[in-house]
Amino acid sequence: LPGRTDNSIKNRWNSERRKVERAEQRETKRDARLAMKQAEREAARASILAGLVSEGTLTQSQADAIVAAGKRGLRDLVRDGTVDRDDVQALRAAMQDFRAENRGAKKAEREAARDAVLAGLVSDGTLTQSQADAIVAAGKRRLRDLVRDGTIDRDDIQALRAALQDFTE
Repeated sequence: LPGRTDNSIKNRWNSERRKVERAEQRETKRDARLAMKQAEREAARASILAGLVSEGTLTQSQADAIVAAGKRGLRDLVRDGTVDRDDVQALRAAMQDFRAENRGAKKAEREAARDAVLAGLVSDGTLTQSQADAIVAAGKRRLRDLVRDGTIDRDDIQALRAALQDFTE
């Protein structure tokens, strides 16, 4: 590469290598999160089907057929008479109830994690208590609005993101 020093070539190489490594790490984390969500959904579905079997809404063979058919196969199971529409409606209602319960639990879990991270940032002096309270009060408002208002600065956001990332890993 004419006109480039050995050091600039080395720096460019290392920079590109780090970009690739970070992208691979993000992809690996994303894949792990997706696999975990899939496993949670399958466990939830198995639990719901077991509940419907124990209630007598479905037979075990019907539950096994639903698992084997997957999400798209329910229509085929109704068509061939393995399950009827009432069974499918009972399954959907149970899934909705489960999702509603799970949503509340996950929200509480996220809020507890957020509160723990904010408490840590307040205790180490990165944020003041009033800044932490403003972040909590902002709720779904964007952190950008808090920066615009002058409540927090970009360094506070970076510290918050780093602490959240450390907390979730």
